[in-house]
Amino acid sequence: MATTAMATTPRARGNALFVAGDYAAAVASYSEGLVPPVSTDPDKDEVALLLCNRAAAYLELGNKAAAAADCRACLQLQPCSFKAHFRLARALLPSHPDAAPAIAAALALSSSSNGGSSPASSPSWTPAMLETYAAIQRASSAAAITRGNNTGGMTTNASRPQSQPPQHWQHQELCLPEDPNRLAAASNWSQVESALRQGATLVILRPGSYTTSTILPTGRGLPYTLMAVPVPAPPTPTPVPESASSTPTSTTIGSTTSSNHSASNTGFGAAVVPEAALVELKSTPVFGTHAIWATARQPPVTLIGMRLVGSGRAAAACVSDPEAELQLVHCRVEDYSEVGLLVVGGRARLEHCTFARLACQAVEVREGGELEAAWLHVSECRQGVSAYGGARRLVLKHCRILRCAREGVLAAGTYSNAATEIQETGYRPVSSKSQARATETAREWGKAHGTQLDALLVGCEIAHCRVFGISADSGASLVAQGCRLEGNDPYGVFVKGGTDATIVACQVLVADAVSQSEWWKHMAASHAAMGPGAAALSAGLGLQKQRQTGVQVGVNFGGCVNIVGNAFAGPQQLAIVEEMHDSRMVSAREKEMSRRMGMWSKPAVVEKNSFHAGIAVRTATAVAAAADKAAKAATKGTTRDRDGAASTAATSGASSQPSALLPSIDTLLQRLPAWLALEG
Repeated sequence: MATTAMATTPRARGNALFVAGDYAAAVASYSEGLVPPVSTDPDKDEVALLLCNRAAAYLELGNKAAAAADCRACLQLQPCSFKAHFRLARALLPSHPDAAPAIAAALALSSSSNGGSSPASSPSWTPAMLETYAAIQRASSAAAITRGNNTGGMTTNASRPQSQPPQHWQHQELCLPEDPNRLAAASNWSQVESALRQGATLVILRPGSYTTSTILPTGRGLPYTLMAVPVPAPPTPTPVPESASSTPTSTTIGSTTSSNHSASNTGFGAAVVPEAALVELKSTPVFGTHAIWATARQPPVTLIGMRLVGSGRAAAACVSDPEAELQLVHCRVEDYSEVGLLVVGGRARLEHCTFARLACQAVEVREGGELEAAWLHVSECRQGVSAYGGARRLVLKHCRILRCAREGVLAAGTYSNAATEIQETGYRPVSSKSQARATETAREWGKAHGTQLDALLVGCEIAHCRVFGISADSGASLVAQGCRLEGNDPYGVFVKGGTDATIVACQVLVADAVSQSEWWKHMAASHAAMGPGAAALSAGLGLQKQRQTGVQVGVNFGGCVNIVGNAFAGPQQLAIVEEMHDSRMVSAREKEMSRRMGMWSKPAVVEKNSFHAGIAVRTATAVAAAADKAAKAATKGTTRDRDGAASTAATSGASSQPSALLPSIDTLLQRLPAWLALEG
């Protein structure tokens, strides 16, 4: 006790009490240090040490919830504290999504605390660390096997046969290597490459900016993961208690009253990451193109928690070659002058990724490419997700695509005939000559290979896009189930060109307004190019066509369209419009003229839909103006301040009334016959 009496700071006293085995008194002493005088700013490093040490005391007392909360708070201040990562891993159940990233970071950072990247074992690994790692590794492997059985075999950090694509999306959690010696940490790209050459399969990247060599390393040919040092969700601060105890109901900085599974339940540091903890991968400034480029030379690669910055002359990330495979988890591309992710001939999977304010597409898929995305967030890009020119497969689940200047989702197959060839001369969704060339090359590739595009959208929100929410064209096969389509101009869904489309159990909200979309001037040019008959047809369509509509079926030839069990908000006459079968738009004479020109459509199947008038829906133009105004008002703030202000202004008041008055997605799904309801 003499040592305790000699200690002059709360941390020193707490350390002495901890060594003496008086853990409750140690908690009280550490807590004392976490209540600084009001007139002073706390020392962040000292606060982090106090939190980390108090977590150790809480663990000794068996209070794992409080220990986990302190570790989370500590990592917000010191993301590379391997002790905080280790204590967090101990505090969580082995199956918790944050446990695997925490123990991986603990071992990797402790073994390379001098800045090295070697995956060799470290003498600093204690038996307790290795035991904790083994328990969590067993749990993550068991979860991976379960996911593999449910998803056709693909799990994070594990290869799968290329001929067996996953059938259903499941949340991917980190799969730890069985051998902890395959862990490494890095502070620059050279260290990343060195670690992979030495056999590492999971490399932890410390915070900072990494200039890549563009093409991803091959390593030893083993599937590998690059993960930003994980920063779990911060706990919610609670009032300072009157006195500390071994089992407090509320604690000081870093504490929480939640249970062991409540804080960060999505894995990989799903919370907002402090700016100081960000990992940025960027292209070389002179000769670089993509920040990362996955080709057939690399094994399957997973990136977790990265911000990607390309050269500005090409997509920020690229997947090419039929055998290439890339997975991005919690990655971001923002304020970029090109495409966010380009998938050409390979496979890409996205989970919890963000693409914001891009001058081109957020994601572009073509020439045999495949994309699966879940919980993707796209906002204020020129175009959301585009799959065309021979793209094979597009799966979007629970994604949000908001306020795009053009289509939210473009799904275009490879079917064409004389009429579609003429129509294609009017509207080209490109922003530069180089992109126009690439688009034309992709179209020719798709036609030469006759690739079928299958597009599946489940539980997505697509709102306030200014050239269609969803455009399905050229023989694509589209299924949209349980989606919310709000205020898209001019149409929520546009189906044409021999496309098979099934739209079921969706909420479709139509603004009762004249369209402000630039698409109309392109349509006028297209009809003019088709000759006098088409021009007369265009004139006959009149003002009614220029109003915003929910689902618009254009010249669709033999394509089968099913519109079943949806809820439409807005004027009923604008909910579903079939251009070739609506007497308000096309007279019998004009219909016959169109048929002679090869322009016709199979009637759609329209059943069990409900229509709800009197619901106000804001237009895409109004929402874009509100977001722009809010962003300008917040220009002095951080990027996240601007994002938050724009998002709040764009969505406030826009969805509350329609959501309350429309049947819920769950209610709509319950109305469907069993054969129509999809899994997932």
